[in-house]
Amino acid sequence: MNFIQSLQQVVDAEWASIKQGVFWQTVMNEPVSKPLYRDLMLQIYHYSRHNSMNQAVA
Repeated sequence: MNFIQSLQQVVDAEWASIKQGVFWQTVMNEPVSKPLYRDLMLQIYHYSRHNSMNQAVA
């Protein structure tokens, strides 16, 4: 097994574990309003945009 296959196996196992969790099940089974989804995407965008700069100065 090469590195990529080994990494994929670990990632697949982690996602399987995550998808069994309460948080994931709630998110997947509860409807999400458009405003909530918009706000979530906005927060993720800003976190991603500024995270590398924050890490660089830390």
